[in-house]
Amino acid sequence: MSQQLSQPTGPDEREFRIKEISEFNIAYIRHIGPYSSLPGPIQDSIEVKIIIHFLNSIGSDSKDHKWVGISLGDPTISPENKIRFDLGATVGAEHFPKQKLGTRTVSGGKYLQVGNYTNLPLIYEFLLQEYISEKRIRVRNIPPFEIYLNPTGGE
Repeated sequence: MSQQLSQPTGPDEREFRIKEISEFNIAYIRHIGPYSSLPGPIQDSIEVKIIIHFLNSIGSDSKDHKWVGISLGDPTISPENKIRFDLGATVGAEHFPKQKLGTRTVSGGKYLQVGNYTNLPLIYEFLLQEYISEKRIRVRNIPPFEIYLNPTGGE
């Protein structure tokens, strides 16, 4: 008896849309290592604890900020132990931290918004290998980022 295999379904283009955003600032901590060891804000990770401590020190609740992940390495090029990933939370310029955390501004402009994070590596591969060229989207030379809707829940 032969077993029939089903093909996994790929990203759904209906979940993509162009969205224009304003620039924003984040306070972040850099993680170096494979994305699989920090695919976003992992509850109880040292990175999350440091950011929450900083937000508490300025009298703010972490739930009042957007949590952002910025991918700075390409896992098909960079060795796993050298991939850089910045995890941060939005802050006003008046609250830029002075120790432990870095600060950066994410440029405003048009971005491609994806609604589902279920298989982020597959989504990035599809976007970079197929979608952008097929749709003739002009890409800026800036790192991609994610905004986490449930920051300490792992999404």
